[in-house]
Amino acid sequence: MNGNKLVCHISFNHSPFDDRIYWKELLALKEAGYKTVHIAVGDHNSDFISEEGVRIIIIKKEILFKPFKKFPLLNKGLQALFNKKGTINTILKVAASLTASVYHYHDLQINAITKALKNLPHKPKVIYDAHEAYHLLMLEDAPVHFLKKFVYKRYVSLITKWELSNAVHCNYIIATDEYTLDFFSKKLPSVKSNIIYNYSYFLPHLFNKEVEKEYDFIYTGLISKNRGIEEILKSVPRLKQTLPQIKILFIGNFETSYFKEYVIHLIFELGIQKNVIIKNAVPFSQISNFYCKALVGLGIFHNTPKYNKFIPIKLFEYMAFGLPVIFSNHGPSAQIIKESACGKLVDYEDLQDITSAMTTILSDKNLYEIQSRNGKNAVETNYNWKKEKVKLLDLYKNLDY
Repeated sequence: MNGNKLVCHISFNHSPFDDRIYWKELLALKEAGYKTVHIAVGDHNSDFISEEGVRIIIIKKEILFKPFKKFPLLNKGLQALFNKKGTINTILKVAASLTASVYHYHDLQINAITKALKNLPHKPKVIYDAHEAYHLLMLEDAPVHFLKKFVYKRYVSLITKWELSNAVHCNYIIATDEYTLDFFSKKLPSVKSNIIYNYSYFLPHLFNKEVEKEYDFIYTGLISKNRGIEEILKSVPRLKQTLPQIKILFIGNFETSYFKEYVIHLIFELGIQKNVIIKNAVPFSQISNFYCKALVGLGIFHNTPKYNKFIPIKLFEYMAFGLPVIFSNHGPSAQIIKESACGKLVDYEDLQDITSAMTTILSDKNLYEIQSRNGKNAVETNYNWKKEKVKLLDLYKNLDY
């Protein structure tokens, strides 16, 4: 019955095959009978049908300026405000030409065209999928100097007001965590909102085959200072005293070239070149190959405004593959780990605490098996996309077309 309804998802900073946008939401909608398109931004123009039958339109990104090299999130915000004549305007033209029944967008920058999408002649519905609270994300970049910090916070406030002034035109706002839902429901009470958690796409019972382990620990995601990369690396020399062949795999892109240079220098300074492997981000369709070969999942996030609120998808993916986890002892993730009894919580500022947790999980086989089993059971019964998919389809079904 949904065969005549075209759904157009729009992103700015996400891959055409992003795990949430493509593998979860678009494929769920396609299976339910909707026609599906994803307009994404990349380094070239392209228009094709994916193997799963989703139309992918890639629009080449036009870089107007990048004045603040050390503050990438500041550049993204400025692009959002001033890039209307570039990439954003092209996205609007392409989206309008599709005459979709629903436009479902995923990034802060797309708020620049929310009202224009809503006012298209065919009267489509517009959904804002706020993957995180962007004002918290931007505050991760805040300068240390008090005057610069004051100005920067004013700038973040400006961007947030701009976001809200555009998001108010939406028919629905989707959040992925309690904080973001509470933020939008209080600031924009006239707009319907709800949570669709970014739980695991992988189900444990589909990955029961035994695979030879190559990595003791794995971290996946953005490689940045506030994600505890430095603390993990500094724990390695201590681990080598009892586990000299320890292997830690990092999969992800560096937030900045400056941090990449620092991390490479630190690895050589600590003499752990043989213990650390760093790979660029891999397509979502390949990430399971690495989870299968790892023993323990890491998430040593700093206690910043953002990381004290968000729930990382990597937690549920680790659990789905039976990896006991070591995470920081704050935020929603810590509560989930406590309730599921699937890992250990540490003080991210305490290297001894981190090292002790890493050593204990690898050396205590009974504890390892219990936490591995608990994590898989928690995903199988609760923290999986199969359950969240129902909420997404109900939302679409109940839109007043």
